[in-house]
Amino acid sequence: MCFDEFRSTGHYMSFICCDADSHRLVVTLPGRLSKDIIDYFESRYSLTERKRVKRVVVDLNAQYCQFIHRLFPHVEPVIDRLFPHVEPVIDRFHIIQLVGRALDAERLRVLHTIEDHKSRLYKVLKSQWKLLHKDQNDLNTSQPVCLRGINEYMTQKNAVDLALSADPRLASAYQSYQDLLADIRGHRVQDLGTLLNNY
Repeated sequence: MCFDEFRSTGHYMSFICCDADSHRLVVTLPGRLSKDIIDYFESRYSLTERKRVKRVVVDLNAQYCQFIHRLFPHVEPVIDRLFPHVEPVIDRFHIIQLVGRALDAERLRVLHTIEDHKSRLYKVLKSQWKLLHKDQNDLNTSQPVCLRGINEYMTQKNAVDLALSADPRLASAYQSYQDLLADIRGHRVQDLGTLLNNY
């Protein structure tokens, strides 16, 4: 079984579940409250049917992990202190998203320490943050362009170098993000595991 949520209408989030083997949609619920999800499965599937489920794949939403074993008692246990009956399966999108958020947190930390809001460093960190998320191999290194927000000509690589010169922790977070992108694109599973365990 695969659990996830999606934005359905307006700002509302809905719950979706599908069979991981057949890719068949099991259900979409208009909300994602734990109570509604539990009620749905307990009222429509017998305990015998629910015991046939061996794995439940979720994203990093801990809400689902709280009740999965109640619904599906035979989900294979793995060693995990927080959720002993849930095997965490994290897809590439969520890994990149989490590391990207960590990079943004470091950028904002540095940004808030700069008192001169007219400085080049402040402007580059404030307006050119998307360049930090770009694959470093795709950065323009030779053609200077007028960068919006800074209002001066420089290459994308120069802008990134200026941003990273501000703080060693920011530079380290950036390099970890770039290494992660390279490991995922190169299918280097061991390198990715080492990076995530040592960050």
